[in-house]
Amino acid sequence: MVKPTFRKDLQFYRFCAYGFLKNLRFFDAFFLVYLRQVGLSFTEIGSVYAFREIAINVSEIPSGIMSDTVGRKKTLLFSLLLYIGSFILLYYGKSYLHFLIGFAIFGVADAFRSGTHKGMIMEYLKRNHWSNFKISYYGSTRSCSQVGSALSALIGGGIIYWGGAYQTVFLASIIPYLVNIINVGAYPSYLNYSGKPFKRSIWKNYLLTARNFLTLLQKEKVFHIIQSSALFSAWVKSIKDYVQVVLVQLSGVLAIMSTFRENPPTEWVIAIGYSMIYLLSAIGSKEAGRFGRITPYRNAHLLLFWGFSAGCVGGLLYIGKQWVILFLIFIIIYIIENIRKPLLTGVLSDAVPNDILTSILSAQSLLKTGWTVLLALAMGYLTDLLGMGAALIVLSITLLVLTFVFHTKSRQD
Repeated sequence: MVKPTFRKDLQFYRFCAYGFLKNLRFFDAFFLVYLRQVGLSFTEIGSVYAFREIAINVSEIPSGIMSDTVGRKKTLLFSLLLYIGSFILLYYGKSYLHFLIGFAIFGVADAFRSGTHKGMIMEYLKRNHWSNFKISYYGSTRSCSQVGSALSALIGGGIIYWGGAYQTVFLASIIPYLVNIINVGAYPSYLNYSGKPFKRSIWKNYLLTARNFLTLLQKEKVFHIIQSSALFSAWVKSIKDYVQVVLVQLSGVLAIMSTFRENPPTEWVIAIGYSMIYLLSAIGSKEAGRFGRITPYRNAHLLLFWGFSAGCVGGLLYIGKQWVILFLIFIIIYIIENIRKPLLTGVLSDAVPNDILTSILSAQSLLKTGWTVLLALAMGYLTDLLGMGAALIVLSITLLVLTFVFHTKSRQD
């Protein structure tokens, strides 16, 4: 059995630092609760998330092509600046329209980031002849991102608890992003491009990359890989912040069981809950290599079915008000997502040439954002109409059926 033998050099730790700092968004664990606090309905919250995904959708393909032509490093630095701009707007946000605009800019930043950093990692592995270890390498760097998210929740909880204002966490999030600009700026210059000489004009490079991208999307295997990744990631993205609702309910239970009387520390329950989720997700991401040694795509498919099934069970638990077990279900869903991502990134990098990998990853993100728009709107509307438990059950069963249909068609093809 082949064991990972890549060297944890300076660039490995820079990659890890990027993910760690990127996930120090101190508002992430409290955003849905904050939107509810300022008076938005679940339908409006769903539309805010959907609008972000539409912004991603509009920007996704141009950002991927730009990354493969103008340069990955420059694209990533531009993305970090856009994030900072969105944090400032969200800090000043008071109305539904403010949050739509702020999250739209956040979505554009996401589009310019998605796939770009993965492409740089794959290029670095290829240059060092470590491509055989891409699942373990990417899983290890991604685990640092989850550690960043875990720490982010705790710091965010502390800022709210001692600062007293939810919106302060938006301004505080600017600091790690400024540090990350310095970190990415220190990446080797050869990671800026995909390794091919930049001989043609920029527009010819755009056209060539776009043509290669469209040709590869017509390959059945490539499409099924990105579809499998996109559908589950979109579902997780559309429901994951609803764990904040569960943690709010859990804080009430803990208040009854403890000495707290009138003001249970909800922010600390959310912070600690999210830290547990992300630390366990980090372990799952780091262990993704174990799942990738034998039949990685098959294992990713099995995890897909288990994830949607967990969503069905979670809906029933919400209706039954079993908050502790429901929280554990959300942890399982997060862990599955963080095992699948490195698995499918490795599978996809084997299926396409490295010089247009960023564009293909952007296509995957494009498909994911399309699904997320539909699912975020559906989750918000169904939650207002039927309640969160029924919404989870309806969405999970629908996607379980769709997955079965896609899987059956894939096997027939």
